[in-house]
Amino acid sequence: MMTRLKIVPFLVLVFFNAAPAVAIGAEAENLYEAEVLVTGQGSEERVEPLKSALAEVVVKVTGERNAVDDPQLAPMFARADEFVEQYLYQPLPEETLDGLEDSLAPLFTHVMQVRFDPKAINRTLREAGLPVWSRVRPLTLAWVAVQEEGRKRYIIGVDTSSEWRKPITDSATRRGIPLLLPALDLEDQQNVSFADVWADFQTNLFDASRRYQADALLVGRIQKSAGAEWQASWSFHQGKNSDHWQATGATKSVVLAAGVDNAADLLAARFAKVFGQAENGVLRIRINDVNELGDYARVLRYLESLDAVVAVSLTRVEPRSLVFDLTIQSSRDGLRQMIALGNTLTTEDSPSISSSPVGDGPNPVAQEELNYRLLP
Repeated sequence: MMTRLKIVPFLVLVFFNAAPAVAIGAEAENLYEAEVLVTGQGSEERVEPLKSALAEVVVKVTGERNAVDDPQLAPMFARADEFVEQYLYQPLPEETLDGLEDSLAPLFTHVMQVRFDPKAINRTLREAGLPVWSRVRPLTLAWVAVQEEGRKRYIIGVDTSSEWRKPITDSATRRGIPLLLPALDLEDQQNVSFADVWADFQTNLFDASRRYQADALLVGRIQKSAGAEWQASWSFHQGKNSDHWQATGATKSVVLAAGVDNAADLLAARFAKVFGQAENGVLRIRINDVNELGDYARVLRYLESLDAVVAVSLTRVEPRSLVFDLTIQSSRDGLRQMIALGNTLTTEDSPSISSSPVGDGPNPVAQEELNYRLLP
């Protein structure tokens, strides 16, 4: 039985200096799964919900909100059922019923949980010229300060009421973004104040964020205007980049989702595009500090798990090192960034040149080797 959707970050290592450093990453789970409301369990009642579920998966995998409007994907949505690996129904939770308008609540009876075929989805997206974003993505930590009516002020954390917390976490799940909320425990309280978040005081926020090992910070300031609209000021800090935007809406959920959506758009523009640039070919990679059979198995599993890698071939065994030829369907830079987002390999010195044959050619060809070291 499928579990409910969630995003679980791996423990990763990152250092903050003046800003979050080079992205290391966390794994976004369930990218090829979605949950949709249905009015029944019949085949006719599955048709449109399956298209909606597939649309959610396409957005998560490509990182692009408008990907579903690409005309080249129309045949894919027309036969959405052919991409399904598994689906099941769950009774509609009470909290979901409470969140629906009274006129809609009686129409829905169940939540349909759908899992799609990753390989079929990826192949179709690549054929359409759309990016396929790796499962390993920058981990974002959200610091959001709220000022409600009556001058009530607080920071949203893991134990904040669901009316504030869920719009953020649900939006992150919908976009496939690994996202954390602060614990707001004694350590956080000693290091970060409401005023730090409200003013986007980066020095204190970056210092306090080290413990969360995040790659990016999403900082928000939420308040209700005199006209009863909710207003938000957002900042997003990732690497050397800082972006800022405003959002307004009739509900708090609208402005909170706008913060996550814009952050997801920025990350996708920086990372997903690279992974989608096809440059099919063979790339040679050397892995150092491989000392035993278990290390070899770990390296092989990792390389085969990379979305950009089609095939892995061991070409040479040296003392403490292995050399592989990787058949990739990504750009060379895309593969480098994908590896940089993981916590298995780290780059060594500048690439070396190998004269060993690459591919099926009869003569040796000088080939650049990417050098990496296996982390403990």
